[in-house]
Amino acid sequence: MANIFLLFLGHWKMPYGLLALISATIALSFYFIKNKRNLDIDHGFWHLFSSLVCFFCLATYLAI
Repeated sequence: MANIFLLFLGHWKMPYGLLALISATIALSFYFIKNKRNLDIDHGFWHLFSSLVCFFCLATYLAI
């Protein structure tokens, strides 16, 4: 929820807003893959791309 708030406050500044959405899509795909295959590496990638979402949302806000 905080990430969406930061995106709106940052006026979806490009390229960070787009990178946040791409990272969120990749993170969610690893989350759902993890539920099907039950591999630990997928869980690690979920955390990696989720942290990138937070970083890019913050970068969008700071780029004003």
